[in-house]
Amino acid sequence: MKNMFRNGASIAAMGAASLALGSPAFAQSNDSTVTQSGEDNEVTVLQDGSGNTSTITQDGTLRPASSADGVSNRATVRQRGDGGISEVDQTGDNGTFVAQTATSQDVLSTVIQENAGGGGINVANVIQRGLGGGEGSLTGSIVEQTGNIGRVRVRQEVDTVDADSVITQAGIREFAEVFQIEGETLSGIDQNGDTLVAEVGQQGNALSIIFQAGDTNSVGVSQNGDGNFSFVDQSGNDNTIGVPSYDNASFSGGPIEIGVSQDGELNESFITQSGANNDIEVGQDGDDNFSDIDQSGDTSTVAITQDGALGFNTSEVIQTADNSSVTVDQTRDVLAPTAVFDDNFSLVDQAGDQQSVIVDQTGDEHTSEIFQTASLNFADVTQEDHTNTSNIFQDGTNGFVFVDQIGNLNTSTVTQETGGSLNFADVDQDGDEGESDITQLGASNRAVLEQAGLQNISDILQDGTSNIANVGQGGTGDYSMVDQSGTANSAMVFQNTP
Repeated sequence: MKNMFRNGASIAAMGAASLALGSPAFAQSNDSTVTQSGEDNEVTVLQDGSGNTSTITQDGTLRPASSADGVSNRATVRQRGDGGISEVDQTGDNGTFVAQTATSQDVLSTVIQENAGGGGINVANVIQRGLGGGEGSLTGSIVEQTGNIGRVRVRQEVDTVDADSVITQAGIREFAEVFQIEGETLSGIDQNGDTLVAEVGQQGNALSIIFQAGDTNSVGVSQNGDGNFSFVDQSGNDNTIGVPSYDNASFSGGPIEIGVSQDGELNESFITQSGANNDIEVGQDGDDNFSDIDQSGDTSTVAITQDGALGFNTSEVIQTADNSSVTVDQTRDVLAPTAVFDDNFSLVDQAGDQQSVIVDQTGDEHTSEIFQTASLNFADVTQEDHTNTSNIFQDGTNGFVFVDQIGNLNTSTVTQETGGSLNFADVDQDGDEGESDITQLGASNRAVLEQAGLQNISDILQDGTSNIANVGQGGTGDYSMVDQSGTANSAMVFQNTP
């Protein structure tokens, strides 16, 4: 099934509209075929307009007496537009409602439901109001459900053109809603587990692909604009990417229901989530933002926000840590005088346990890379103006790193080595073209750098226990080197500071 969706993504990238065969010629007549076997099936077909075709097959398997209402399968098909095609294939304990309204033309609907008397009931509700590509095209709605309690609701509105929704569910309790409002929107959902919820709301020429497995997982994806793409592969248990409700309304509960929100054009979000009790939120506002998250620990969170008038923010997170958090906020709202990297970039690679990362970048061409292993480390990076670079390596335990760079072309590298603990580093560079390098081994070391001015350089090496280094530089071309080993040493260096 994943291959089908991925092939669909490639087709969409090439332009799904090219697959449309156009409106076929048809006589001013409608055609309906109903085939029933078994017991207690009900079918209602209402077709106005012209050139509509409906095919319904029911093989009734009565529900258990404890839940029976005397009906095995129900199907209602209403086609009021032109050139509509509806196919329903039910086995037992299923309910189907398909409406292709008077505004619809050449839209296709296929519903296949089984259940087969295992208790509960599958329900599919599909309403299509827009324009499709006719027979042989990839446009319309496909719903296929097995299991006991499957619920699907699809709404493709009047301003959609060649929209496509594909939903496949298997399991015990699975719920999917798709609201496609306008444009050539494409949605694919594949669920296989218990108590899964997926909701998609899209406007514009957008593509959403969701795979869900495991138990008690949820995904909510909202996309507004052209060229947006969202990919979610979710497994494990009790994971959330938004908490949508199956309620016949597009995200009526507000932002809490949305895990991926993209508003603008050409934004891309990729999420792979496994483990248990994890949460992810992605918000991308503007154009050409990119986010890639791979989360596989337990009880961890990732929150990405990217915006700005100029777009082109990139965030990558690899999180295998447990009980940990990553927060990244990037805004690209100015242009660097000389292009070097093209965009703001953040990379977080987080392993271990009880780790925390905060990244806040505003401006242009900032780069932040953070690597955490072991446990109980904390890193906080703030960068403003343009072309600042921060690299943090935390391989010990209970390490704290703060980097604040406001200015241009500053570079900071902080390394807290394996085996160290309770080390603290604070870098504050407010000038231009400053360079800072702090390396800490041992335990309970403290390094503080405040650097302004132009082209100042500071190197601090601490190898030992309870050493302290304070460095302040504010001139042009200042250089400081502090190398500490042993225990309880203290160094204070101030050059051209007020």
